[in-house]
Amino acid sequence: SVADVSACVVRVPCEVLKQRMQALGPCGVSLSFTQTVSKVWAEGVKGFFAGFGATAMREVPFALIQMPLFEELKHNHPWAARAHAEDNKQRQGLIGMHCGFVAGSFAGLATTPLDAAKTRIMLTEDPRARLGLWRTLGVMSKECGMM
Repeated sequence: SVADVSACVVRVPCEVLKQRMQALGPCGVSLSFTQTVSKVWAEGVKGFFAGFGATAMREVPFALIQMPLFEELKHNHPWAARAHAEDNKQRQGLIGMHCGFVAGSFAGLATTPLDAAKTRIMLTEDPRARLGLWRTLGVMSKECGMM
């Protein structure tokens, strides 16, 4: 969990720029990288870290779901015993792929509301209008019927 939160120091500024570049600009056209950096920089360094808390609050549960589930699935996979007995690296790779897909899918499904709130926070350009994670989830619930 500490590593996931630490990685957010690099991940969040990149994510803020990516999200804002993907969103349509004022004329219905996406902004360029330079335009996006300038716009975010106008908010100061804090602009690059919009949604840091929300990102950390999504990353930790995602990892807490994904990693133990991945290991448990890998251990109980129907091919696991034979693959290890034969030291079959190809089969072990397929087992890892299957289990990673399932574990990542469940973790993503469970944390989607947190991810949606994080994205909304990052796309809110006015820092005074940004709400925290829980308040953003509450607003989204009222607007969309989520939860």
